[in-house]
Amino acid sequence: MANQLDELLQSFSQVKHTEKNSFPITRILYIIGIICILGSILIYLYYKKVDNNSIIIETYKNDQNIQKDIFIDISGAVMRPGLYQLPEGSRVGDAIASSGGILDEASVSWVQRELNLAQILSDGQKLYIPFEGENEASDPQVQGQSTSSKININTASAEQLESLPKIGPKTAQAIVTFREEHGNFANPEELVLVPGIGEKTFENLKDLIITY
Repeated sequence: MANQLDELLQSFSQVKHTEKNSFPITRILYIIGIICILGSILIYLYYKKVDNNSIIIETYKNDQNIQKDIFIDISGAVMRPGLYQLPEGSRVGDAIASSGGILDEASVSWVQRELNLAQILSDGQKLYIPFEGENEASDPQVQGQSTSSKININTASAEQLESLPKIGPKTAQAIVTFREEHGNFANPEELVLVPGIGEKTFENLKDLIITY
């Protein structure tokens, strides 16, 4: 009986000893688990923030690369007159090609003299190709100054611009350069934006020029 009691006490003592030793290990494992969870959450939040910033930057870049379009009204001696949507920076040659090309009935002399296929188009511009005989100037003494006798500052060459009063070779070239860099003039009044042309000069020109 005494031996059995000793064995029971010894077993109870071993259980107590095991519980005392295992308690600190359990707590350590618990703390390590919490640290791992918090670390995972912080890493997740960090990479989520990085990804969001990347998306914002990429979206901004894409917005900068959006291609704008312009609308051009083409009429006269072309295959398919109408309204055309073209990429910004398109030229007269692109508009002519979109309309199917120039008809044989078009004024050859006008096309050769006035049509600048390399000219950059502007939004809302009207392009008219006259038929043969349509661009002949009327007698100014009978009908006054006609539209056909005016200089189109959007299509005229530097030599043609020099025929205007107070416009020399340097100013004529400045008009052509301004037109190539900034697009067509929306109205005759915009001619004063060209370096070398002031209000006084424009007053002498306003009845002699057109933009369509």
